[in-house]
Amino acid sequence: MKTIIALALASLTISSSAFAAGDRIQLTPEVGVGATFNLGVSSGRDEGTLSADGGPVFGGRFSYRVHPTGFVYLAYHRELTTAYYRQDGEFETSASANVTFDYFQFGGRIEVPRGKMFPYAGFALGATRIGSQDTSGASVSFMANLDLGVRWELLPFLHVGLLARLPITFVTGESGAFCLNNSCAFVYHGDPLVQIQGLLGAGVQF
Repeated sequence: MKTIIALALASLTISSSAFAAGDRIQLTPEVGVGATFNLGVSSGRDEGTLSADGGPVFGGRFSYRVHPTGFVYLAYHRELTTAYYRQDGEFETSASANVTFDYFQFGGRIEVPRGKMFPYAGFALGATRIGSQDTSGASVSFMANLDLGVRWELLPFLHVGLLARLPITFVTGESGAFCLNNSCAFVYHGDPLVQIQGLLGAGVQF
């Protein structure tokens, strides 16, 4: 939060002439890898923990400049992974399932130009669809996302960047995305599903 506030204050010192001269639209495909923190769940009468492997992440964003150092953006990303269920009191996982996380987001970011380098921080709200790769089971939950990244302008129309994302999905109720233990539903305990993703992007601006 302190980083975002500092970036916001720094952006106020940028001349509005940069807005007139700068690019307005950015299109950025992104690929990387993600990790998921453990989540407490219930399956029937059993209490347990849901964990997941690290998995590939891909997607992209459409950004529109609304300020010399500020953008709003629409983004979509997908993570593919394998989830595991471990019953409380057990050391070994008892079942696994192939799942997808689809993130639909609308947000904004503030960047601070440093020559051809642009560090930035952003925040977005949206929805996460947690789905099974093997069945039609799925659930949709509200999510929030924090971004910290940096991009470099290689050419007037071309940029590359590194991005760390922190999607936080507020899962509640029951999900049919996980078919484990002969059951295709889990009841979440109400804890947020926290993930972290590292992405590499390359795109165009005009």
